[in-house]
Amino acid sequence: VFQRDVDVVDLTQTTGIGKYEKRLSYNPDPRLQYPLQYIPTPDRLLLNDFNDFLKRQLPEPEGDRKIDFFAHWGNGINANSKEALLEIGFTTMRGDKLRRMGSPVNVSFVIDKSGSMAGYERIETLRDALASFVDKIRPDDYVSIVSFDTETKLLLPAAKKIDAKNIKSIIQGIEASGGTYMYDAMVLGYEQLLLHYSPKGTNRLILLTDGYDTSEVNVIVGKSKEYNAKGLELSAVGVGTDYNQSLLSLLATEGGGLLHFTGTAGGISDVFAQELESIVRPVAKEATFEILYNKRIVFKELYGFPVESVGAEKAVIRMKNLYGGLNKIALVKFDLHKPSPEILSQPVVLRLKYIDAETDKQVTVEKNAALIWNDYTGIPELVVEQEQKKLYAIATMNQTLKVMAQAVEAKNNTKARQVLVSTYTQMRNLFPKATDEDVRKLMESIDRYIHAFDMQQQNETLKKKQ
Repeated sequence: VFQRDVDVVDLTQTTGIGKYEKRLSYNPDPRLQYPLQYIPTPDRLLLNDFNDFLKRQLPEPEGDRKIDFFAHWGNGINANSKEALLEIGFTTMRGDKLRRMGSPVNVSFVIDKSGSMAGYERIETLRDALASFVDKIRPDDYVSIVSFDTETKLLLPAAKKIDAKNIKSIIQGIEASGGTYMYDAMVLGYEQLLLHYSPKGTNRLILLTDGYDTSEVNVIVGKSKEYNAKGLELSAVGVGTDYNQSLLSLLATEGGGLLHFTGTAGGISDVFAQELESIVRPVAKEATFEILYNKRIVFKELYGFPVESVGAEKAVIRMKNLYGGLNKIALVKFDLHKPSPEILSQPVVLRLKYIDAETDKQVTVEKNAALIWNDYTGIPELVVEQEQKKLYAIATMNQTLKVMAQAVEAKNNTKARQVLVSTYTQMRNLFPKATDEDVRKLMESIDRYIHAFDMQQQNETLKKKQ
């Protein structure tokens, strides 16, 4: 029923005259027998943020600005255009100026040293990155270090940086071994932060792990939320290509921090450089971003940030606190209605509002994004620039997988398959050869899910015939 030729016995090599007997035991491939069991539910869908693939470093804010944004359209439009894509890049100040400006930092490192951290020089590179990080911590910053495998150890109680050599010696003594029990280590790290909690400063736990633990996810996240409610933040560094993104994303999101990904051991140092920029005092508080459009340029979808509200002429993104070293983009897709050259005089208005964390004053930055008219008479591409095209493709496929998971949860398999097929066709048009490795892997996953729905339909048809 599920696989061809599993009940075929090949007797072509049998010679002579005699009695031949053979018994077959067939265990169907569960992915073919129960294909929908391998479609992830929304809470188990693992996706990489398309910003993880952003290679460009956006320009630093100009002048005295601590945060800025930049916008450009994916391509020019003409009378045949139905859609337009706007890229918006957000950047904040970084470097020594930022570190001098920030108030003292209260940070606790919680380090997974279980056996799973032993491969690919992960623990060795982690030690070097931590040591480099310590060199950049200021005299008034509080630091604590907790390690865990099967047991939890407080390697460095919370204290100001008095003896860097001693801290480095402790770090170099970390060796990978044993099982994984994150819960107690996370709690101990949070308790160290509470010893020197500063309402006006940054109090953050930095969790370095592959994210797999013996405790249930809801137990770990629930406990972390209790400490988040006390004003403590959490950033997570997912180590390895197979880290538990679901758990670490939940912890970082609830903890108001960042989720970093290090696919290789060498990437850990880069992650620490980013994290050092982000753990100082926020450069902007209570940040919101408004996108104002009109009846001819209508908001359709946004990738990269959650949308708080969408109205007839305005969409609002609530960004909360923004830290130093931010380098992130959002992609906004618009529907175009009867475009003509006159549409250029009706730009999309972009408005960033925030409270300057240093001066405590409200700041508003507003810019216009006018479309570009193209006299080309054919149907113009939505995106021309190659990196932007890749980011758009990943964002689109991520969104498709979310819709698929939600449709399956609602038992609407027809809708789930339709959105997969539509996106797969669209991606084939964008990338006819699909030579980019990241794009190719996502397209293959979409193709596998389409096959799963087809297999489910085939199984149901066969059952009816039996």
